[in-house]
Order: sequence, then structure tokens, then C-alpha cells
Amino acid sequence: MNPTALNLIKTSWAAVALALVASLTSLNALANSPLVAFNQAEPLSQYSQTQSGSYRWILGEVKKVGGQYQGDEEQRLQGDWQRRVFELGKEVSPLEAHAFMVNQLGGETRFSCTGYDCGSSNIWAAHIFKVSQLYGQETQQHYSTGLVSHAGDDKVWAVYTVRRGNKRVYQLVDQVSLANAKADLVASLSSGNKVSQSLRALSEQNAQGLVSLLNQKPGVALVVTGRVGKQGLTLDENQMMADEGAQAIADQLIQAGVAETRVHVFGLPDVPGVEQLELFLWP
Repeated sequence: MNPTALNLIKTSWAAVALALVASLTSLNALANSPLVAFNQAEPLSQYSQTQSGSYRWILGEVKKVGGQYQGDEEQRLQGDWQRRVFELGKEVSPLEAHAFMVNQLGGETRFSCTGYDCGSSNIWAAHIFKVSQLYGQETQQHYSTGLVSHAGDDKVWAVYTVRRGNKRVYQLVDQVSLANAKADLVASLSSGNKVSQSLRALSEQNAQGLVSLLNQKPGVALVVTGRVGKQGLTLDENQMMADEGAQAIADQLIQAGVAETRVHVFGLPDVPGVEQLELFLWP
């Protein structure tokens, strides 16, 4: 075999081996990461898992939209993640246990809700986390998620705490290590993903990040689609609201320095209950 080709093969296999070692190291670090549950409860083994791959990061109230169960805002992350579920007992305050875990995880809280503001407990249990033990009283549920940045290793965490009808309190804790992935809207778009968020303006951080991203990719444009099916409004009124929501994002980016020709906006009337924006890069 040609010596140059042989060296290329060796280099390729070395890169693969290093990537595998890095992934295993990250997974082991998650598995061994210290985490003290409220009342020092032990995790339920049947629900605990550690894996590498896609993680659904929920950043808003959960609801059923057009036959799909989703967060008011959510992103898909790629990384190594660990899930632990704890049974905390009957005498525990869900709010106290929730605050205990959130304070322990630290960092910047990106979204938090309590009670009915979180949406249906059944959606969280059956469709988001797929852990039946988490189906409980909607007045006694709490969800928080955040991001910890430390020495270039970002970690996302999510905590859901609920009291069931039998009075027992359960808590789910997810930790996602983003060793080679960014945990924000800009990174999701850069990876070719479609991002959904509620019908509101971008954060200043995401707006500036999108400006930088489009500057780095002169051959692509950002497509912003408003989708609205607000009950009580006519088809034309939903269309207008969708148009205005998408145009508001375009105006925000244009004011931040993006050329008007780089942002394409569309408004679509949708099924009842939908009020969101979809963003993706094209082509």
C-alpha cells in the first residue's frame, strides 16, 4: 500500500479512537458526578440512564399543538446526558425538594415554572420524559432548567418535581454535558436544525449570535415563519398576527446589522392553539 495512504488511514483511525475515548470519558464523568438528592434518597434504577445523543431541552410550558406534544420553546441538544429519578416520600414538600436540587445544580436558570403554568403533568410524564411515575397533581408540579459554564465544559440541567395522587413526591434530574455542542438557538441553527420558540422577540444574546452566524455564512439566509391559530380570531386575523410575529424578528435582526435580503419571513394561519415561530437556515 502507498505509504501516504497508509498514514492517512492510521490518522483516521486515531481520530476515531480519540473521539470514542472522549465520549466515554464524558459519560463516565456524568455517571460519577456527585449529586445529593433531598433526604439522601437513592435513584430508582429502572428509570436511571446514561447515554450519548440527542436531548430534548424544554424551555417553556408544555402543550399539545397540532397533534404534537411540545414545549412553548425547545431545542435539540447533542451531548452526553444522564437521567436520575428519585422517590422522595410522602412528607416532603415538592417545592422545598425542587429548590434544594436547583440550588445544588447552580448556574444560570433559563426557564422555571410552577403549577398550571407548566402545562399538563400527563404531557411531562408520558410525552416529554416518558416516566409514568411523574404523572401527578398539576398544582404540585415544578420544572426548572438551566446552564452551567465551567472551563469550556457547558452543562445543561433540568429538574421536574411533582406530588402524585398517592401523596408520594418524585423528582427527575437530567444533566447534559455539551463537550462539543453549544446550548443555544444559534448553535442549533448552525447544525441544520429547525428551531421553534414562542411568538416573541429574540434575546439580545441570540440576536447578536445570529448576526455573527449569518456573517460567517454569506451564502445562506434565515427563514422565519410565524404560525398562529389563536382561538377567537378569524383566519385573516391569525394570518396578520403570524405575519407580524415573523416580521418583528426580521426587523430586530435588520436593526442589528443583517441585510434585509438575508431574512425571509412568512406567516401562516394554523390549527387552534398554535402561537409560535420557526427559524431555520436556507439553503
